[in-house]
Amino acid sequence: MVNLTLPDIIPNQIGGGDQPAHDGRTFAKVDPATGKLLCRVAQSSADDVERAVAAAKKAQPAWAELTVVKRGDILREIAILMRTHRATIAELVARETGKSKKDALGETDAAIEMGFFVAGEGRRFYGQTTTSAVPNKTALVVRQPLGVAGLIIAANTPIANVAWKAFPALLCGNAAVLKAAEDTPLSAWAFGVLAREAGVPQGVYSTIHGFGEQAGAPLVEHPDVAVVSFTGSCEVGRWIAQTAGKRLAKTCLELGGKNPLIVCDDADLQNAVTWTLGSAFSNAGQRCAAGSRILVFDGVYEQFKTMLVAAVGTMKVGTADTDDFGPVINEEQMTNMLAAVGRAKAAGATILTGGVRLTGRAGAFSIGALNIQTDDKPSAGALATNFSALRLKRNLLRRSNVGMMATRRGPAVGSVTGSASYTTGIDATMLFFKSITITSYYALTSTPDQRGDNVTGSSYRGRFDFNADRYGALAEHMLIDADFRPEVGYVRRSDIRRSFGQVRFSPRPRRSKSIRKFTWQGSFDYVTDAPAIELQSKEASGLFRIEFQSSDQFSAEYSHEFELLPNRFAIAPGVIVPAGGYSYSTSRVSYSLGQQRRVSGRLSASTGSLYGGTKSDVSYSGRWSVIPQFAVEPSVTLAWGSLPYGDFTARLIGSRFTVTPSARMQISSLVQFNVDGKTLTSSVRLRWEYTGGSDLFVVYSDGRETRTPGFPGLLNRTFAIKATRLLRF
Repeated sequence: MVNLTLPDIIPNQIGGGDQPAHDGRTFAKVDPATGKLLCRVAQSSADDVERAVAAAKKAQPAWAELTVVKRGDILREIAILMRTHRATIAELVARETGKSKKDALGETDAAIEMGFFVAGEGRRFYGQTTTSAVPNKTALVVRQPLGVAGLIIAANTPIANVAWKAFPALLCGNAAVLKAAEDTPLSAWAFGVLAREAGVPQGVYSTIHGFGEQAGAPLVEHPDVAVVSFTGSCEVGRWIAQTAGKRLAKTCLELGGKNPLIVCDDADLQNAVTWTLGSAFSNAGQRCAAGSRILVFDGVYEQFKTMLVAAVGTMKVGTADTDDFGPVINEEQMTNMLAAVGRAKAAGATILTGGVRLTGRAGAFSIGALNIQTDDKPSAGALATNFSALRLKRNLLRRSNVGMMATRRGPAVGSVTGSASYTTGIDATMLFFKSITITSYYALTSTPDQRGDNVTGSSYRGRFDFNADRYGALAEHMLIDADFRPEVGYVRRSDIRRSFGQVRFSPRPRRSKSIRKFTWQGSFDYVTDAPAIELQSKEASGLFRIEFQSSDQFSAEYSHEFELLPNRFAIAPGVIVPAGGYSYSTSRVSYSLGQQRRVSGRLSASTGSLYGGTKSDVSYSGRWSVIPQFAVEPSVTLAWGSLPYGDFTARLIGSRFTVTPSARMQISSLVQFNVDGKTLTSSVRLRWEYTGGSDLFVVYSDGRETRTPGFPGLLNRTFAIKATRLLRF
């Protein structure tokens, strides 16, 4: 049974099965039209490429031994399944690209037709014969497969790109490993599902996801890949030709162009304008055949220019079938386009229309502004208040940015003079190489006190993060002083100074068939008040983890902590821990089953000292995918402690149920029973995306006590409805 319901994490498809990335990493895929998270995607590395190519190399000889007619019949089954699930595939294409449903259906139909066409070629797989200089001899040209084909596609027409590369490679008897575009993983995943259902043997066709340098480059460099087919930039194409050429591997490169559209002086100008718009703006201009240059004869230049600018002004951007085109695929593409406009202006070009981002962006700058005015509400003790915020951010280099933000609230909370409070701040995010990130901010607040005098507070943070596959290091220092009070927004805690450091070593054993990676990690956390006079907490911890090839994990952890309790608190009914400083330690072991399993989860146990006594716990949390549309997530926690102030136990049993009738609707329910507290809590939540970017949420929850006989008594109840609607102008 074919199931194209979008999963929470899109896996690689290797050897006939779904596989997470070798190191478990994922990346986010967002809807380019709304910026909302669609799903997470396996972030592949060279290890995943190695597995996919090895599976392809093993399966290819048997695939090549099938007659080309038989291979064509299997490919025809894929095309039939694509036609059956045409609407679902088109919906995935629309969601991952931001295209209208109409355009997505057209692209899907083109991919289906490609499948039928290539399948038919299996019945006319012609070779050639020619004369020979040797008597009684005949020379033949026979088509033979190359072996393993590496296919790397672009994001502009994703399902068509898959079809244009996968169908011919498979028909010719090659096994194929397709590296999907990181911006359009949904359609590539759907094609893999249908290929498996159609009967493509295990290992013959694999899909890997990820980024070019991490997954695409290892595929090109792999010695067992006999042919590389690539659609993309000239720069990358040159590198592929050079890299593959060193081992005499064949290449098929479809690279960028600068296509001219010529308007002659005897042309039908209205017709020329119509086709210019279609050529330049369809698919948001993201086409290899897009008309990126318009050459106009002098005699009609002014008239054509006037007509074209007027026509462009009537175009609509959006995802509806009545819109002319949707968003570009990602933020980087948008930045590149705006940068090209900026370079043209710097070179003397005149911008006739457009040239800036439609919503809150001008060139390299992102601009956001907010102003809210509330009225008096005497019954609630609320005064008329104005809230305003301004955000400015500028991109630097390729992936870095600097920014500033200012907020105002007037009058300030508790102000007797009506004075406003202000917050100003600057921040920076700098990314270097592939693995170093430096982030920082500095902020000031100015808030009137009871006498009307302004009190100034400050906060800052600096963070260095080196995160490579084998080594990692993190260092952070943060300060929030006692007078830092942003009244538009909030801080979870003030009067704090925190220093944190962490180092990691994660080697990969080369010859192990069962172990993927070891990890040794140590960290130290030190927290004081802002003047660094009073120690509030500190923690030193160590971690050892084994990641298995099956994606299971085993970990062992040890931590030693100091905690200052400023006030006494009840850790359990009748057990009161006095204020004071406490040192304690905890040892924990856990084992996790990989998320790709139908039944997954984590079992852990810990023991150690706590507040002058001892504490132990055992817990399990897991997930059972009953069917793709229904999952159960049970959890059990048992904890017990013996302190100088009394003993306690805690037993919590719960389960979450998730039903996904469609890609746009999800129903989830949570039930928890506190054995010792004799309370039962439950909730039900419905989320329905009734149209693109617009959601309906319905939530019901209640709490009940189970101490008395009969039906549990009601403690509290909540019912909420929330609807959002994306308006396009």
